[in-house]
Order: sequence, then C-alpha cells, then structure tokens
Amino acid sequence: MSCLDVGCGGGAVTLDLARLVGPNGRVVGLDFDPVKLEHARQDALEKHVDNAFFVEADVTELEDVNLYDLIYCRFLLSHVKDPVAMLAKLFRALKAKGVLVIEDVDFRGHFSYPKNAAFDRYVDLFQQLAKKNDTNPNIGRKLHAMMVDAGLVNLEITLADLVFDKGDGKTTAKVTLDAIAPALLKAGLVEKAELATIGEELDKFTKSKRTLVSMPRIFQVWGTKVK
Repeated sequence: MSCLDVGCGGGAVTLDLARLVGPNGRVVGLDFDPVKLEHARQDALEKHVDNAFFVEADVTELEDVNLYDLIYCRFLLSHVKDPVAMLAKLFRALKAKGVLVIEDVDFRGHFSYPKNAAFDRYVDLFQQLAKKNDTNPNIGRKLHAMMVDAGLVNLEITLADLVFDKGDGKTTAKVTLDAIAPALLKAGLVEKAELATIGEELDKFTKSKRTLVSMPRIFQVWGTKVK
C-alpha cells in the first residue's frame, strides 16, 4: 500500500501510517519546511521506521498521477490560495479506488466560557489576516461539498470540537496570537497598544482555573476515487 501525507510537518502522522501499512507498504511525507522534515527523519530513525520517506517540496506543485492508495491532508487547504486546485491535484494523485482523507478547520467555531472579549478579538483578527492573505480559515464546513464536486464518492464526515481547561490546548490562542502579531501589525489590522492589551487579557483569561477555551472546530471528511 502506498500513502502520501501532504503537509506532513514533523511527520507524526506519516510514521503512524507507516506502522499501519507494515513493511510491505510505503509512506511519503511531503512538506516545504526542511527543519521539520529533518526532525521527522531523525524521529523515523530513532523509532526504526524504515518505510517512511520525507520529501521537501511545495505541495501546491504536486504533479503525481495515480500513485497512492491513500492520501492524508491535514490543515492544508485552509492555508492555500486555491484550495479547489489543490484538491484536484490530490484527486489526480490517487489510484482508482484510492481514499482521500482531509481534515481542516472552521475557525469561527471557537468558543470560550465565560465569553471573553479578548478571545473573541483574537478569533476575529486571525480571520481578518487570513482574508488579507487570500486564504480561508473556515473552509472546514465546505470540505464535504468540495469533495463531492471533485468526484469522490462514499463520503463520510465527522466533527471534532475540542475544549480545554488547562494545558497546551488552552494556551494555543495566546501562542498563536503572539506568532501572528508581526503580520497583524504589518497589515494594519490592529494597533500595537491594543494588541498588547489583547495579549495581556487573553493570558490572564486562559490562566484562570474557572475558564474554558476551545480549539477551532475540525471537520474530518474522507471519500473514494472511483476511477
């Protein structure tokens, strides 16, 4: 069995797939980040997984045709400017009767308890920045229809809505806000003083033992290529 993990990052899913397909199978992890790929290769060596291969490439330039029995794509379509074209490339890369699995976010599905203005402002700013970059952080709810239009059949869909009262999941919003801060300022979407206030209030809110913070809602859709 031949598999492709598109936008594999550090390769955790790639290695899981490699274990599932066994020694007679082959899994390719594709990503543009050489640092993450090097970590993935080292992880594969340490865990003695020798049927996983990591390739540095721009996934939007994928030109493979009829090569894979399964393609896994997570959190990619929300970051490309032409997700329909990307989906078409993934479809072409599948063999007949191959399975395409896509997971992606619906960013406006975030919630907190109790409702918090700083958290809501972060969610709004992230979406504004994505719009500026011609990407769609709410593509999750569109995946099913997109996959129907692409020609996939026997579609199945699930929804993951994760919420945290502590730990890394709860601090993801603050970490993400800090990461996109330079881009937000450069795009003129927020003033520096307001951004600092949002960060301080968000940090205080997420550190409270009485609050809950969700991740983006995640849609998981998979289907089969007939021919």
